Amino acid sequence: KAIKKLGVRKSEVLYVGDAPSDIIMAKRAGVKIAVVLTGVLDRKTAEKMGADWIIRDLRGLEKIVNSVSHPRHPLR
Repeated sequence: KAIKKLGVRKSEVLYVGDAPSDIIMAKRAGVKIAVVLTGVLDRKTAEKMGADWIIRDLRGLEKIVNSVSHPRHPLR
């Protein structure tokens, strides 16, 4: 609903979360997910669940946002 209401494309959305439910919701919405390892998820579980990016803390978010904003320079 929010994507439609805001008038953005799914490719322009980045979901940031720290729980398994965040990964599930992002996948259901068809958007990319960045997992921050400050919550209940560990790296192995986040990888297994299909997180697009995994960062230790929010300081890593800037590079991800820049890569989403400039897809010619993806960060993986």
